[in-house]
Amino acid sequence: MPAVKTTQQTGPSAFEAVILWLEKAAVYGGIFIFPFFTLPGTRDTINLPKQVFLQSLVGMCFVLWLWRVVREKKIVWQRTVGDWPILVLTAIVLVSTITSLSPAISLFGHPHTFTLSTINLLSWFLWFALLTEWLARRGSYRGVLLSLLLGGGVAMGIFLLSDWPFISRFIFWIGGERVISANILLGVFYSTIGVLAAGLFCVADLRRVWRFVSLVVFILSVVTLLQLGFAVAWIVLAVGLGLQMFFLVTVFSTVRGEWAALVCFIFLLAGIMGIAGTPRGVKRVLPVEVALGARATWDLVLSAHSNSPRYFFVGSGPATFSYVFSRWRTPAYNFNEFTANTRFTQGFNTLLTMLIEYGGLAVLAFLFLIVSCIGALSRLWREERLASKRRSRHVTGEVVNFFAGGAAFGALTVGLFLSFFDLTLWFVWWTLVVVSLSASAAAASRKVFNLFVSPQHRLAGIFGLVCVLVVGGIYGLWAARLYMAEIAFTNFLNGQSVTSEKISVDLERAVEWRPAYAPYGIALVKAYLERAAVLAKAADSRTGEIPRLLSSATERVKILKEAEPRDVEVWETAAVVYANT
Repeated sequence: MPAVKTTQQTGPSAFEAVILWLEKAAVYGGIFIFPFFTLPGTRDTINLPKQVFLQSLVGMCFVLWLWRVVREKKIVWQRTVGDWPILVLTAIVLVSTITSLSPAISLFGHPHTFTLSTINLLSWFLWFALLTEWLARRGSYRGVLLSLLLGGGVAMGIFLLSDWPFISRFIFWIGGERVISANILLGVFYSTIGVLAAGLFCVADLRRVWRFVSLVVFILSVVTLLQLGFAVAWIVLAVGLGLQMFFLVTVFSTVRGEWAALVCFIFLLAGIMGIAGTPRGVKRVLPVEVALGARATWDLVLSAHSNSPRYFFVGSGPATFSYVFSRWRTPAYNFNEFTANTRFTQGFNTLLTMLIEYGGLAVLAFLFLIVSCIGALSRLWREERLASKRRSRHVTGEVVNFFAGGAAFGALTVGLFLSFFDLTLWFVWWTLVVVSLSASAAAASRKVFNLFVSPQHRLAGIFGLVCVLVVGGIYGLWAARLYMAEIAFTNFLNGQSVTSEKISVDLERAVEWRPAYAPYGIALVKAYLERAAVLAKAADSRTGEIPRLLSSATERVKILKEAEPRDVEVWETAAVVYANT
């Protein structure tokens, strides 16, 4: 009797299991950690840590994806209806970067404040592709939403307890005073987290622990909004809860009725607070912030687009809003002591800022991406509505997850039109875009590209992986250098004094690490001039010190003009230097 071969299917090896665990830890951990960058603060004095964290997270996910491609010898492209808008937007951004007023600034942006730079946009696009492929393979949509919910809940808890001595020391230790861009973004973000919590705790098949966490986070979001008191935040919450209730009516058989009633009550409360305002007695005292209004930003859009067709089609270039503001701001700004030397780096909201920096074509592609997300969610809603009428199937909790994420996406998109997003809110927005576009199975398909199996191709794949790791290491060293320079510059800003005996060592160190960076160089030139003025007024006997300071300022201005020939602030600083020499 011939022997019968039996094959036993083995699971992944220990190394493969580690890779799978690293993928899961990177996705869940990154989504959980990002909400901590919204802790309370007054100025976004160091924006670079967020950019380094985003790029490190995306780079780690890309390396793990590349390893799986080399291992499986195939590339899986998870196609969605949002692919074409993103590809068109990428092409326009690259063209806008090449033709920018300052290609270097457009490519890397400013570390001291958030801008829509090319590096940030490409990082989000790559995150979109990697997360879409990972979710299509693992299907962990609820895990992604729960990670975002838990991270946002912990961040809200720290914010509410930030007056406690222990919590305030913890915030200072992790750099919480240096991560937020604007207080109004706190309200927009926490409103979105509240909408997500409202959708998740209405899911009937959710575990009791997560249902309790969702309820606590939902309550924390309402309490936080009461302390912030921004009408924009209440509007975002009301829109999100309205969408949530609209979805719940469709799938009411799978939700808990008592929780749905609570959502309805908070929806009415948010509408009242958005119209009538929050009582002053419950508001927290927050620092005053100054930003451009909608009318002033729109005037800049009209001035730039009417000046040249290039501005209308591809804009002035990513992260160049400050240049446009310096060129076309109204003369009234020069008669105000505060605004005379202020150069805004962002407009009233994200859409108008993109219209200036990227042009009309990019805005159209971006709006089409939003419409694609709405279309995917509406298609799922129509399918579930027909199924509920025919009673052909029971609505699963996974479908409700899509509705919860879709409502949060809708709320955050409304906030996008009412404020200028920072890097954290953009990360959350792109994550919710992936969830929304994955809602409809008919709106996505998979395309597999099989790679040739040969020793040469395998060697090429390994070589490519090594190259990526080397480039990542070099980029890490470069980013560390930029980070240390920004730390030194921030220390200078926190302790600057023109009456000191010498120029700040921190400022000189920052310029040494980034000699061609305009903000550092301009600050050093101003420090030279201010120090020379102090010595001149004091009739100091060290007469040779003043010419040395003026000579150093002149040399530094020459370097800045060569590095940033189109920077208006550089030329204004040069005019001041030449007038005093």
